[in-house]
Amino acid sequence: MAVAEVVYGYAAFKPDGEHLYACDTRADGRSVKAEIRWGTKKASVTDSNGAKAGCGHKNLSIAEGTRVQFRVVVEGIGAYPWVNATA
Repeated sequence: MAVAEVVYGYAAFKPDGEHLYACDTRADGRSVKAEIRWGTKKASVTDSNGAKAGCGHKNLSIAEGTRVQFRVVVEGIGAYPWVNATA
């Protein structure tokens, strides 16, 4: 699993099954979103329950061996740098 962690939470990409996660780890009123892109396609998921247990999750369909990039976006702060991974 590849992880992009910031002080507000993290985005994670699990290549086995192509799962994208957004996890908010601070009770500060800011939501955390994970964005992913590959080729001309994009997807995102948001942790909608704040810092409570559980993360936002999206099951994607990306061909094995495809290069992807994902990142964390924090509400009111902005987007962090892209992280490279492979599906």
